Amino acid sequence: MTAKNDIGTAAVGRPGSADSAATKERATRPGASAAYAPLSEAAPPPSDLAPPDADRFYADSLRILKESEIPFLVAGTFAVNCYTGINRATKDLDIFIRPEDILRTLAHFQQAGYGVEFPFPHWLAKVRSHGFHVDFIFSSGNGVARVDEAWFEHARRRSREARVIFGHWSALGLVQRDNVIGLDTGCVWGGALTAFDLDRPRPPIAVPCAEHQRIRVH
Repeated sequence: MTAKNDIGTAAVGRPGSADSAATKERATRPGASAAYAPLSEAAPPPSDLAPPDADRFYADSLRILKESEIPFLVAGTFAVNCYTGINRATKDLDIFIRPEDILRTLAHFQQAGYGVEFPFPHWLAKVRSHGFHVDFIFSSGNGVARVDEAWFEHARRRSREARVIFGHWSALGLVQRDNVIGLDTGCVWGGALTAFDLDRPRPPIAVPCAEHQRIRVH
């Protein structure tokens, strides 16, 4: 997590530490008045990615995972924020976890008083609290890319010096900052199809798509 979202650094207990032991007596259950049992004196600041109530829920979820000592990876919008600095409101927290750990994980959250469900038993489970949820992803939707040990071998890899190019995020529009390029400019929604020349520093090439939307494939 970045300084803009200190859930992962200031509010998550570390297994085996005095801070972790202290959090075992936390008053962080749904409806409790104390939202955090932080590792530092001050509670972590709210992020720009989610409302305060969601931040508190996500912080408690990460703390429960840390105390359980079940391996996990933070994914989705929070991970993108960490590596690119891009802030975009999100409706959930995505966690990657191994298939063999999912039932044990849900049991920890049930014991903590949270609602759990298994909408897609072959790849996705959810934990809910007051309209917010954490997605536990342990495989791909087609069941092919299961989360395994190889995912964790590269969990701490840092690539801030590398160029990051991504698409499939039309809500952001064109992104050009530092070493980050976002290419999705919403062609299918009437925007534009955008291309970059990665070998030469020149402006991106954008072709408007609205005039081509009348074309149908039969």
